[in-house]
Amino acid sequence: MSSLTEAPDRPLGRVHPLVKLFVGFHVFMVVVWTLPSAAPAIASGSVPATVGNVLSHPGDFLLKANSDFRYGTPLKHYLLYSGLWQYWDMFAPNPTNMDYWYDSVVTYRSGAKRVVPYPRMYSYPVQERYFKERYRKFIERINDDVKDVWKRPTFAQRMALIGFTDPNDPPVKVELRRHFRRLAGPEKPLPAGYQTYTFHAQIVDQAKLAKDKGL
Repeated sequence: MSSLTEAPDRPLGRVHPLVKLFVGFHVFMVVVWTLPSAAPAIASGSVPATVGNVLSHPGDFLLKANSDFRYGTPLKHYLLYSGLWQYWDMFAPNPTNMDYWYDSVVTYRSGAKRVVPYPRMYSYPVQERYFKERYRKFIERINDDVKDVWKRPTFAQRMALIGFTDPNDPPVKVELRRHFRRLAGPEKPLPAGYQTYTFHAQIVDQAKLAKDKGL
């Protein structure tokens, strides 16, 4: 019977080369993904990559090359599909100064209207916020009035489903609302209230609503 103190066949501390290769690749991809973008004029291609321009702004052209690699090669799928991508816009270069939250106004077949809230972290105790943070994160991903427009019909249909409580009086229309205020800065008073803006309205797809409700 072998002893527990018997020396192992492989010396302690030796790591398989493939593990080292994977760790090195992962660190490389994280660095590539978290580097900032180049200056807008260089990132957009308005400033051509001539020798003089590159020598004058080597850092920005290096960042542009990094962005081209980050978004233009199949390697981006490694972090995107694994959920390991990350951004640092919470910290830099310009942390947001907007406080905003969403809800919806649902109109029913009877003509009645009801405000259907979307989960808001402010209304939850601290221990629940950890498990519901994904709701706030989703709002970040649907807030842009240019890039995120295509996501809003699905969001509105979901809010109709949340507000669907009576099969005899289903939702027929949804209006998505943004409530927002601009923060003045540290040690400055907060604005008294929020401005409200209806940024999307649509007629509810009744067939999909019934299917999603299981009717």
